[in-house]
Amino acid sequence: MNSTGRRGLAIVDEGNHLVGHISGKDPKLFLDSHCSYEILKLPIIHFLSQLRSEDIVDIRAPSISCNVNETIGHLIKKLAVTGIHRIYIVPSSQDYTPIRVISLTDIIAFILHQNR
Repeated sequence: MNSTGRRGLAIVDEGNHLVGHISGKDPKLFLDSHCSYEILKLPIIHFLSQLRSEDIVDIRAPSISCNVNETIGHLIKKLAVTGIHRIYIVPSSQDYTPIRVISLTDIIAFILHQNR
């Protein structure tokens, strides 16, 4: 992630549907944890579940996505409530195939550009 300048990556299932997200904080969390290196052999969604001490259901897509018909206001509220820094845009609430990502930086740049 660091070599490409990305701070997070979507996790998709076999059908290319968004199921989670990994960020630069997760490897740091692993290094700071007392987890065995054996969890590195797990599928990514199980690795994150163990690392974050969450159920797999808790790290699935709805909290990190908005569909294309939702307003920017709704998107900002979702970012604020969840404390996440980026949100994946999906076609609909039934189709979690990520088509775009919007970050807090994108929103701030948009607002600043609008005020010029």
